[in-house]
Amino acid sequence: MIQFFDKFMNRLEDLDFIEVAWNRKWTEAGDFSVRLAAQDWNQHVKFVKNTGRPETGIVQKTVYEVTAQGTFATISGFFAEKALDGVALHSDENVNEKDGTVIFGLFANINTSALGQYSRNGGSHEIPPSIVGQVWGDYDAKWMPELVYSFKAGTGAATTLYDACALYGMSFNVELAPPYKNNVDWVEEWMRKIEEPHFLYKVKPTSGRDLRANVFFGTGWGDVSKIEYVYDDSAVIPIIEIRQTMDETGFKNEEYITDEQGNTKSMIREFYIDENNRPKDLDLYPKKIIQGSVSGIELKVANESVIREQMRNQGKLEMLNHWKQETINVDVLQNTFYYLENYNLGDICTIVLDDIEQMFAARIVEVKEVHRKNAIEVQLVMGTPYKQKYVALNI
Repeated sequence: MIQFFDKFMNRLEDLDFIEVAWNRKWTEAGDFSVRLAAQDWNQHVKFVKNTGRPETGIVQKTVYEVTAQGTFATISGFFAEKALDGVALHSDENVNEKDGTVIFGLFANINTSALGQYSRNGGSHEIPPSIVGQVWGDYDAKWMPELVYSFKAGTGAATTLYDACALYGMSFNVELAPPYKNNVDWVEEWMRKIEEPHFLYKVKPTSGRDLRANVFFGTGWGDVSKIEYVYDDSAVIPIIEIRQTMDETGFKNEEYITDEQGNTKSMIREFYIDENNRPKDLDLYPKKIIQGSVSGIELKVANESVIREQMRNQGKLEMLNHWKQETINVDVLQNTFYYLENYNLGDICTIVLDDIEQMFAARIVEVKEVHRKNAIEVQLVMGTPYKQKYVALNI
């Protein structure tokens, strides 16, 4: 059931919609849209929920259309998780936490950054939006057992959380809860503004289940209308060569080049190589050359090892843009295995392609729901597929 709420999270009357798209994602914030006749739209709607799903949609965009068939309104926006990117991390910080203290290290920087965005030297605080100072981790929930992660200044809090969770096959959801009254002056002043909504953005971790031995998608199981499997190595590059111009000479295996002004400079090369990223069944090793962009360190002989490490990391990141693509999309039927009952976003399931005798295990990283009246269509987007030993499975 699609539910509608005002800016204070008060439930409003149900709306007679034409179509709702509800796109849930595992490694980034999802989004939604609602299309309905213009006269059925309630302009007081700010939040949208979908029964049985943890996400809360925030109305951010409204489009009105006048057509020969009538006048329509389409509202859309991201889920509440995206709002956390409104907090940019205040500073670089390395987190190395274990034994139940992970959550404190994870959110210490986020809360410090949130507060820091509204600090004024020697002056008063501006009254912040509800998110600032009100981002809290669910400390009683089961987070990752340890976390070794580097926070980067300027990165959004949501992006940071998704990246950190992904290291352990996890994700998170945000619950809009009543604010925490912590007796801070500007928080008390903010709370007195009764015309403004006040929420605590409570972050809860979620872990997918390994259901590869329990849930199968394939024609033999009668639970799919379409499976699309794509393998594409047309843009793969297994060798990245990085060339870096230096400030002085004396480096190992250095070469000399002449710039446009006729000046002679030293240049060194580094390589990042991964033979697993080469074209399949071809005696071919494509190579790409990129210019080095080492920063934060003097380009001198004394720093050679650090310089070369940065160059290799640059090559590694560049290779990700040229990695082989292997994807699976599944249009599921609600037969045999049922969405939300037998499987959910984040679960690892098995996909069976009987016609080509292939079988894969993959995580559900996106669920695209389309709601129309009393009908729902579900499409699954799978993450990186891992080949399994093919067994002809049917029921």
